[in-house]
Amino acid sequence: ILIYGSITATIAKIIGLKHNQNIICVDDIVFDHDKPEDLSNLKVVYTSDKLAQKAILKKRFFHRFDFTDEWNNLGYGKITTDGTIWSLSNSLDLVDATLIAEIIDERKESKSIFSIVKDFKTSSILYINREAGLVDGLDISLVETFLDVYRNDELPSLPLLLDLPKDVQSIVSPRLDCDQSIINTQPLVELYKSNNINLSLAIATGINISEEEVSYLNNYYNNGGSLLSHTINHYFDWGDCYDAVFQEAKGSKEWLENHVENLDALEYAVSPFHTNKPYSIEALADAGYKGFISGIIHNDPEYLLGTSGQVPFTKQNIVSHSQQCMLHGDCYHRHDNNLNVYKHSFKMHYKAKKTFGYLDHPFGDYDYGWASEDERLAAHKEFIEYINGFTGVKWMTSVEVLKFVYDKNQVIITINKNDELILQRQRHESKEKIVVEYKGRFYVC
Repeated sequence: ILIYGSITATIAKIIGLKHNQNIICVDDIVFDHDKPEDLSNLKVVYTSDKLAQKAILKKRFFHRFDFTDEWNNLGYGKITTDGTIWSLSNSLDLVDATLIAEIIDERKESKSIFSIVKDFKTSSILYINREAGLVDGLDISLVETFLDVYRNDELPSLPLLLDLPKDVQSIVSPRLDCDQSIINTQPLVELYKSNNINLSLAIATGINISEEEVSYLNNYYNNGGSLLSHTINHYFDWGDCYDAVFQEAKGSKEWLENHVENLDALEYAVSPFHTNKPYSIEALADAGYKGFISGIIHNDPEYLLGTSGQVPFTKQNIVSHSQQCMLHGDCYHRHDNNLNVYKHSFKMHYKAKKTFGYLDHPFGDYDYGWASEDERLAAHKEFIEYINGFTGVKWMTSVEVLKFVYDKNQVIITINKNDELILQRQRHESKEKIVVEYKGRFYVC
């Protein structure tokens, strides 16, 4: 049983908790780029319990920023105290349950429990003190493990669609968002190509694109590169209404299909500013898109997904994969010119068996904090070498990732009378094999 959010005193007693009178508030952050990161006073701290370790995150700050108040390179969203579904719901003390995580402030005072497990003879309850649960972080692995694996020899389980394909221990997907320049991607494209990696380029088609850049795009794409839409004009939410979004999405798609040889159908995108409204998603789907990359701590938390897949507020088959690891000079310099935060982010995604994506931008009017192209190339080269030091890594383009997620989203799963899974794969956009785990057994389609 899963319980999320506010609970009554009666429910609290049943699951081994009691309400307290602590007032829990997130202090305003004073942003200071002389520090390596900007952190809230409150954090979730996971225990050493065997199930708690499946959360992957050892600690999760209510707010954590690498760049202004927009980006958290470790990939998780905000926990607020404002009464929304993203908010902490109660202040609770532990009475008789297994502690999974508690809330601590930076003064080292315990404030409340955040998550517990309560076991009974014929059931187990996982409680998370937030109405949205853990949907927006790597710690969603805790919920997935609980539903599929925890006490699976004696309690019912749910099948788990894995985030990675068969025989892969990590997917890594780098991209460049071209909202100022296309031709200036060349140094990074060549670096990745020399390491047998195809970058993905997200193109804002409304920028001034020269004939030279059109030729460059054709050469890039027809030699293994990947292209996504980044709209025409790079508006927030793709536009201020359904019709505006539809025109942006359709126009960008048509420009790329008409100018890039052999690009017969462009079906995937990156959201400008990673902002989306429900009407934006409906318009994207109606314009012929099957998926998009989105999700940062600053904007539209419902599209920040710990596990990639179907997005909310639409009945259409459209998927999303979240990437908020931004390899920019601003963040690199904050960490004394090292890649430690990026390496930590990749390592956590690797342990969680979740797809890891990261991005940069080609130089334009803004250099994104890099001192020079040489500095940037050296940092990217070091990161590639670090990632390649892990076993089972598969580099994939953003389009390859989204095709896999799209296929995965439409698998039909049934459980037969022998308690075995039967999988029906509806789509073959991706060549990768989809894996479903059930009670410690793995099924492939």
